Amino acid sequence: LKALHNRCEEYPDGHLLAFLGEESLGQIELQVPYGLTEGYINLFHIRPQFRRMGFGRILHQRAIQYFQSWDAQTIHLHVSPTNHPAVAFYRHLGYRFIENQGPLWKMERPL
Repeated sequence: LKALHNRCEEYPDGHLLAFLGEESLGQIELQVPYGLTEGYINLFHIRPQFRRMGFGRILHQRAIQYFQSWDAQTIHLHVSPTNHPAVAFYRHLGYRFIENQGPLWKMERPL
């Protein structure tokens, strides 16, 4: 929790919790390390009952706005290659596979 608290202090506008009324839809955690032009999605989660309803695209659009405000040129994320729905979702959003990093794939999308 201390690490998350520190990251929230460093990137206060890079954490977004999404709600529909009082019900949590999901969350996204973003960062652009100082001095770099690469944004990174640390966490992207939509609760299962709200998937395939467009909320992921809405959160991703907010991510793009955040990264553009930090002058990022690309967005990176890691995903398990066995998480087929997530991989398909990211590909639909314009991400492409870059490399294997242990058990995860690194994917990238230009801005």
